[in-house]
Amino acid sequence: MSTVAEAKKPRVVGIAILCVIAGVLNVQRGLEVLSVVSAVVVLDVPVLVRLTTYLTLLLAAFDIVAAVLLMLYKQSGPQLAAFAFFLGLLINVYNIVSTGNTLTQDIGIVVQLIVLYYAYIYMTRDPQRTFFS
Repeated sequence: MSTVAEAKKPRVVGIAILCVIAGVLNVQRGLEVLSVVSAVVVLDVPVLVRLTTYLTLLLAAFDIVAAVLLMLYKQSGPQLAAFAFFLGLLINVYNIVSTGNTLTQDIGIVVQLIVLYYAYIYMTRDPQRTFFS
């Protein structure tokens, strides 16, 4: 009798759902800010506001692509998720410092930290890392 335990594939459905939810919320937030910025034609909108808005929309696309790659167990899935959610975390922290804190930003930071933790596990821990090719 052998006592060698077989490694199971990591369950990535929960983290992929979090990635999709974060992507949809980023699209909603980005389009909302973009509509406000385009409605205010008379006032000069700071370049940084436009930049973070477009960056948020780009990160939304990265979040959704990362969710698909995670479901397919591709190696670039955890890497893209870590990149996108780390950048999103930096943008959220900047927004909190510059404008103030809201409940949705707090929830966003918690979700980003959860995804970053699992992306770290999928990239570094041995049984989970071997399943991502």
